[in-house]
Amino acid sequence: MPEAIAAFNGFLMRRRRSHLTLKRYHPFLRDFAAWAGERLPGSIMAAEIDQSFLGEWERSFLERNGRTPSEQTLRNLIGCLSSFYGYLHDFGFLVDEDGRPVANPMLAIEAPRIESGPPDWLRADEDEKLLSTPMNDQEAILVWLLRLTGVRLGEALALRWSNVDLTEGTISVERSKFGKSRVLPILPELVPRLRAWSAYVESKGLYDPHGFVLITRNRTPWTQQHAEKLVRRVGERAELARRLTPHKLRRTFGSHLLNRGLRIEVVSALLGHSHVGITQKSYAQLLDSTVKAEVFAALAGR
Repeated sequence: MPEAIAAFNGFLMRRRRSHLTLKRYHPFLRDFAAWAGERLPGSIMAAEIDQSFLGEWERSFLERNGRTPSEQTLRNLIGCLSSFYGYLHDFGFLVDEDGRPVANPMLAIEAPRIESGPPDWLRADEDEKLLSTPMNDQEAILVWLLRLTGVRLGEALALRWSNVDLTEGTISVERSKFGKSRVLPILPELVPRLRAWSAYVESKGLYDPHGFVLITRNRTPWTQQHAEKLVRRVGERAELARRLTPHKLRRTFGSHLLNRGLRIEVVSALLGHSHVGITQKSYAQLLDSTVKAEVFAALAGR
């Protein structure tokens, strides 16, 4: 099992999966390896994973945290194991003790369904309220960068000044969730914020043309926890009804573009989705309401 997990981690890194994905998978794979011991992955049945490992993992989570894991955490755990076993199956490593191929046990295990809540983006009045809220230098560059590019938090933290071309007005995203690079336009509202942040970083003696945009005093990128704290703090200061997260800013970017009439294929490319179906699913409610509004507008003009 340890060798199989090490090979899987190497596969993820070769596919340029984001640092956040590797970081999220690590504790799940560590716990699974501790439970499985020296057994071959292919010798473990679906019932054992479902009843033994998942049951023990939930009890351990309760002991450590004083609460049961959320449905999203369980989905993440099962998604991690599904990716692991999918890799083993695709590359011919999923075999029994005699070397014979076996079925993928994760195909029999369903992740919990999460009921969809309210739209995970800011309405126009919330968006305006947020962007007019006073922010310090760190808060401002992070909120405006996420809001006006739609990049994932991991992509923003990995961004270097060499990826930012203010002359051409583009940002190159190299570390993407699906291993695909993409080039984003720098919207006019973002230009002065990037220039101001560049001057601020230079005044601290931290500017490096090949260094990180969101840089610490140690010349390392900000941590995810620090970035999430900054965004949450701005949301609280803006007195938003719902907690503000980096992902909500990304979704607000997408919803704003769709509301402005941008084709969903273009929005999907800007967000770096692996295919347009993900974008359609993410914004189904918005798309339905937009279509409805367009139909009534067209009929009113007859």
